[in-house]
Amino acid sequence: MLPLRDDPKWIIGFSDISALHALMASHGIASVHASMAKQVMLGPDDELNSYLFDILQGRFPTYRFAPNEYNHPGHAEGKLLGGNLAVIADLIATPFDIIQPGTILFIEDVSEPIYKIERIIYQLRLMGILPKLNGLIIGQFTDYKPDKVHESMEQMLAEALAPYPELPVAFGAPIGHVDYNLPVVESAYATLDITPEGVTLAIEP
Repeated sequence: MLPLRDDPKWIIGFSDISALHALMASHGIASVHASMAKQVMLGPDDELNSYLFDILQGRFPTYRFAPNEYNHPGHAEGKLLGGNLAVIADLIATPFDIIQPGTILFIEDVSEPIYKIERIIYQLRLMGILPKLNGLIIGQFTDYKPDKVHESMEQMLAEALAPYPELPVAFGAPIGHVDYNLPVVESAYATLDITPEGVTLAIEP
């Protein structure tokens, strides 16, 4: 008997908690990539908490994001997985690898230099995994400095993803190490629509 699998409970959090989300996903159990207890302390009237409490009661959200100049328009459907890129990249080729074909992958990170994130993205390119994703959501990359080659993380990512124009990619999603960190359900089925007018992410129970 595996208590976690046989009687699962919601795991909620982000950052290093991405490793626990990957563990849950390996057992086919949904979890919630969302802010920590500090956010919950703001009470039920907080917008993010309202989304989270809805999820915990089985009412899954539909989010809309602003358009971004780097977006790749398109439509994608599939299992939603992801989290802190440095964490989930270290799980590649392990039983807890969630960067898998056919998924909608979301990524974010904090305090990582541009060159390190670039190295991870090129690793995924060399693995041939990027064109096999159904969609890619670029969350917030924060607390880094421009380097001699790239002024921003988004610029680097846009260049690295340029060879895959048919891959739907949404930049600038409010997911990650920011105050407004939308809760998303790992392992849920999701639909991603990216148009010049903006981005819609619908998460289904």
